[in-house]
Amino acid sequence: MAQNISDEPARLQSGQSLSAPTGIDCDQARLRLQATSVRMANAIQEYLSACETMHMTCEQPSTGGMARSLALESIDAEFPALVLEQAKLHRAESILRHARNRSKMTSSIYSFPPEILARIFCHAACHCTREETFLRVPLATSPLDITQVCRQWREIAHGHRSLWNHLDLVVADKNPTTYKYPPLALLPPRSQNDLLDINVRCYPSLYNRRESDDDSDEYEDESDESDESDEDPDLSMLSELYLFLRELLSQTRSLFLVFCGLQQHMLTPLANLCFYNPSSVLKSFQVQANRNMSALKLNPTIRRASSNNTAHQNFFLNSLETLRLCNTIPVWSKFNLGNLTELHLEAGEEWSITRSEFVSVLKTIPMLQSLSVDDLSIKKDTGWSSRDTIKLNELRCMACLDHRTDGCLLLAVTAIIVPGPKLVELTVAATLAPEKSRKVLDALRNFVNNSNITSLKVHDGTTGGCLFATQLGSLPRIETLKLGYTRFSNRTQLRTGSDQVRYIQNPVSINPDVPLWPSLRKLYLHVCTLEEAYMVQFLSLHSISSLYLYKCYVEGAHFEPGRPRPMASEVDLKYLSGVVPKVIHSRCRWTA
Repeated sequence: MAQNISDEPARLQSGQSLSAPTGIDCDQARLRLQATSVRMANAIQEYLSACETMHMTCEQPSTGGMARSLALESIDAEFPALVLEQAKLHRAESILRHARNRSKMTSSIYSFPPEILARIFCHAACHCTREETFLRVPLATSPLDITQVCRQWREIAHGHRSLWNHLDLVVADKNPTTYKYPPLALLPPRSQNDLLDINVRCYPSLYNRRESDDDSDEYEDESDESDESDEDPDLSMLSELYLFLRELLSQTRSLFLVFCGLQQHMLTPLANLCFYNPSSVLKSFQVQANRNMSALKLNPTIRRASSNNTAHQNFFLNSLETLRLCNTIPVWSKFNLGNLTELHLEAGEEWSITRSEFVSVLKTIPMLQSLSVDDLSIKKDTGWSSRDTIKLNELRCMACLDHRTDGCLLLAVTAIIVPGPKLVELTVAATLAPEKSRKVLDALRNFVNNSNITSLKVHDGTTGGCLFATQLGSLPRIETLKLGYTRFSNRTQLRTGSDQVRYIQNPVSINPDVPLWPSLRKLYLHVCTLEEAYMVQFLSLHSISSLYLYKCYVEGAHFEPGRPRPMASEVDLKYLSGVVPKVIHSRCRWTA
């Protein structure tokens, strides 16, 4: 069970090291080791001399009787002592080897300036910022662990509040007794009373339990959970987390919950915690559930005693500015989204919403500036007509990621949303089936051309990538274009599963008199296939100042059965420098 460590000794409260004595510098330790080594060498030499003397004495013919018996007893007594001393020497050797190896590993770290060390510490502590969200992380995530390494690290940690205003908590691991929450009394002075960012990772425990009924009218408060904690270690850990977060919620700026399994019984109490303890400083709320599992429901339960009293009705997270939900289905009626500026919805297999419901949700977010929908199933309903649209006047950037519905999500979003005057950035990813590609691309082009969008990112998720650049059509306002898995050629070749090559003709040829993208200045190509003659003709029609390339291929490169296509080298693409002033071959993938 996770426990608070406020009862630790006073020097832990002050951040002093528990792992090594303080006040001993490197020179003192070195001189002490050298002096002791000299004394040990002298003692061993004297011992060897004594052993040789005993050996010569035992070989003398005159030695016999009682003297010989006493000598043999002395020799026999030395063997256990030698074994014991050998173990001590092996222990000393192990300690010195560990010290040497540790010093070699950390010498480069200690050479960093304190500012760099502090950034390394913060990055190590912020596990939830990594892409591998659902992988297990070490339980020792408290900043107190850094302060216990040495005096230098303790001073650096104490001097940087960013290390203390981010907490990454781990719940329901295999050994629940090993994780300790940092003392609540230490956080305000260490973070200089700054607002906190709290990430909570919930892993499935080894104990089987029944999923709680999220739609129950009864609300289980913390006293009920405490009564069951002795019977269920999972609930015991949840109770400790609940009590810890309740004290910090009033000073929490961001709360990020990660669920790696079917843990509805953990999400509901945490949602209740936010629901019944409203905070004016909580600006960001994120729930990320594993998309390979069943969806979780974000539905705070209503206490029966207050359900009929409108004075006690509470909108969930009134102060929110950012809401990000992954495979987590919200009950929208319990949300107040009037202050929301960023909304991210990432769906699993079970989450769908009608067009009318989606319009109703967007109408409650007048200040929305950033919208992202990822694999959300938006279905047509009888109550929706083509006139039921919404114009988001404050929207600045939008992302529509559709990896599995053949562009249906993109068609729904472009039919529902009327671009406002501030929308300048759009990201689109779609798996385009051949029979729907024209309809989807027409909808995308009309949406872009009827807006003020100047930055567009398009990613074709079709296996092998069958989107030709000219199929995007005329985009007169686009200044920055990022394309993924796109073809720049008149004809492309694709390898089928049987290692046979089939050819696909580009349905839209280049118009040598009219550029498709007259305002384009920056072009990013990610895993695109390029034909030299085609690229030279196409780029010559445009005024592109910068071309960024990452893992591109040469059209027509030889296919070898059973082997991946070779990527184009800088030598293969050197011709691009003749038509574009600035060509950059990136080794790192560019982001939107």
